[in-house]
Amino acid sequence: MFFRALEIEFHWSKTAIVIALIALPITAVFLPITGRLVDRFGVRAVAGISAALMAATFVALSIIGGSLVAFYAGFIAFNVLGGATGPISYTRPVAQSFVASRGTAVAIALSGIAISGVVLPLLQRAPFNMYREVCTANVSVADTCVTVMTRCIGHCGS
Repeated sequence: MFFRALEIEFHWSKTAIVIALIALPITAVFLPITGRLVDRFGVRAVAGISAALMAATFVALSIIGGSLVAFYAGFIAFNVLGGATGPISYTRPVAQSFVASRGTAVAIALSGIAISGVVLPLLQRAPFNMYREVCTANVSVADTCVTVMTRCIGHCGS
């Protein structure tokens, strides 16, 4: 979503930008740790802290300047620290709350990823043309979504 904006703003090559996707397998290494934290401290606490850290990395990414290394570090930090804002946190209370229709409930919960993957880029493209503006706006989006999520979770798993 940001690759074209990064290319324009920082004059980085597409190849240099795509290398940041190394964050995804690095994140996968940390997801079991995130799961353990959710099991030990509860969904609300871990997701809330993860959202705050994810918002902080959005702020950091918006002020990185032209350093490609700082971008890589920020992108990795965003993915690792924001890991508890995803399915690890919100599928647990859904699975605990539904018995007869558990599969359907989890499928509906996971569909949010696909829906946001389509809708958010469209919303972000319209008002913002530059990478920094989108990062800054995402702080508000992240905080709002996690506030709603943690309120909807109830006390399940916390």
